[in-house]
Amino acid sequence: MRAHALIAVILFFAPIACASDGATVRYGNGPSMEEAWRQPYNGPKARLAVVKVVDKTATGSSDIGDGLADMLTTALFHTNRYVMLDRTDLADVMTEQDLASAGRANVNTGAPIGELEGAELLVFGA
Repeated sequence: MRAHALIAVILFFAPIACASDGATVRYGNGPSMEEAWRQPYNGPKARLAVVKVVDKTATGSSDIGDGLADMLTTALFHTNRYVMLDRTDLADVMTEQDLASAGRANVNTGAPIGELEGAELLVFGA
C-alpha cells in the first residue's frame, strides 16, 4: 500500500516538474530533465487510471478537481509510459451492462460484462 501511495505522489508531480519552461535540473553528469523526458520509451506500460483529484480549498469547486484530473491524465498519456484507462463515466458503462445482463437489451448488441480492462495503478490527488 505504501508503494502505491508513493507511486501516486511521484506520478502526480513528475509531469508538473517536467513541464516547466527553461528549467534545467541536473544530478551529477546525467541528462537534463528535458533530455530524459524526450528519450523514447519501449518498456512495459502499466495500466493506470486517474480516479479523482479533489480541490480542498475553501473557495474551490469540483470543476477544478475534474479539470486537474483531466490535465494529469493527458500529461501521463503523453509520456507514452502508461496505458491510460478512463474511469470518468464508469457508472454509465455499468448501467449499460446491467441492461444487457437483465435481458432488456438485445443480446447481440448489449454491452458485455467482464470486458472492462482493470487498472494496475490508481492515482488520487488533492
